[in-house]
Amino acid sequence: MQSISLTGFLNTIVLLATVQGFIVSVLLFFSKKNKRPNRILSAIILLITLASFNLYGNYVNWFNSDLLRFITQLVPLVIIMPMGPLIYFYVQSSLDTNFKIDKKQKRHFYPVLIDIVPSFTIIVFIAGVITKLLKNHPAAWGNFIDNYNVYADIPRWTSVTLYV
Repeated sequence: MQSISLTGFLNTIVLLATVQGFIVSVLLFFSKKNKRPNRILSAIILLITLASFNLYGNYVNWFNSDLLRFITQLVPLVIIMPMGPLIYFYVQSSLDTNFKIDKKQKRHFYPVLIDIVPSFTIIVFIAGVITKLLKNHPAAWGNFIDNYNVYADIPRWTSVTLYV
C-alpha cells in the first residue's frame, strides 16, 4: 500500500475544489431561479476558481511550456479587484429583488484596471517588439510588472476589506 504525502493530498483537494468551482459556477449562471443573485455569485465563484486553478497549475508545473506560460501571462487568472463590489452587489441583489447594476454602480468596477495593467504591459511590449519599435529586452518590463504588483496589492486588499 502506497502512502500519499500531505502535499499530494492538499494538491488533490485544490484540484477537486477547482473542478467543483467550475461546475457550480456554470450551474449557478444558467439557473432559472434568482437569476441576478445567482449570476453574481457565479462570477464570485469563478474568480476564486480561476485563482485556485492558477495555484494548482503553478504548483504541479502545468505552465512549464513556453506557450502555456505565455498564455497565463496574457490572461490574468488571479483577479482580485472585482471581488469586493461583487460581494456587495450579491448581498444587495439577495435582499432587493428589483436590484440592478446600473451605470452609476458600474463605477465600482473601475479599479479592475489595476489587475489588468500587467497583462496590458506585456501586450504593449510584445506589440512593440513585433513592430520593432522596442528592443527585445524584457528585463526592464518584467521589473516594472514585479514592482507594480507589489504596490498594487495595497489597493487590492484594501478594496476587498472595505467592501466586505
